[in-house]
Amino acid sequence: MSKDESSRRVFRKEANRVSQLTSLMKKFPAKFTPVVLRFISSFAALVFLFNLTSVVQAHIGDQNVFFEGQAGAYPVRVVVRPPGVIPGLAEISVRVETNGARRVTALPMRWDSGRQGAPPPDEAQLVRGETNLF
Repeated sequence: MSKDESSRRVFRKEANRVSQLTSLMKKFPAKFTPVVLRFISSFAALVFLFNLTSVVQAHIGDQNVFFEGQAGAYPVRVVVRPPGVIPGLAEISVRVETNGARRVTALPMRWDSGRQGAPPPDEAQLVRGETNLF
């Protein structure tokens, strides 16, 4: 199960709990005073947010860029480590998840200039001792 699927399951589970609590409060409106209702809804919201933050992950303060997905027909994991100073060279690691890739190229380009303004692609070298890490 991927992280996204796991996150969605937890999110749906917590959303169901909040809706159950809301429907319970609607069934018995006479037994709940406004203060109790406010406390219960605040508590439910806090529980929901706490559980949501335990599932959500981020690379806070990390300048590296991570990608896991498809590159054509190949599943890949890519890590881009930007240079310490500009101008500089970024370090790019590409792990092809299958054993069929013989060549990997990297094409740096700006988002606003597209391929027309980009230099020719660089060919990645296979890491010594590895079969699928470029």
